[in-house]
Amino acid sequence: MAPDAAMGLVMNLDAWNKLSKEHQQIFMDAGKKHILEWTRQVFTTKNEQYWSELKPKKGVEIYAVPESEIQMWRSAIMPAQVSFLKKKLPYAADALLDCIEQSR
Repeated sequence: MAPDAAMGLVMNLDAWNKLSKEHQQIFMDAGKKHILEWTRQVFTTKNEQYWSELKPKKGVEIYAVPESEIQMWRSAIMPAQVSFLKKKLPYAADALLDCIEQSR
């Protein structure tokens, strides 16, 4: 389930270009860390909400993947994730895949 909001950092390109490479990297690293933490928190909250809405409905069966199977599921879906991201977001696919990997 996807979060209902998105976030980002916006900076004037001239101001960005005036920063040293070291300072640009500090912004990039801090941004990645914050986005990963924020995304994890939003997904956790939304997933809990969706689970509580689905549980009372008849005919809905939720399969919670056991910890021992998570790596198998990740490996199984990775080719589809890569293909989807490269097709739909070619300009951001590598960065998104990197974020997915770092969030694990």
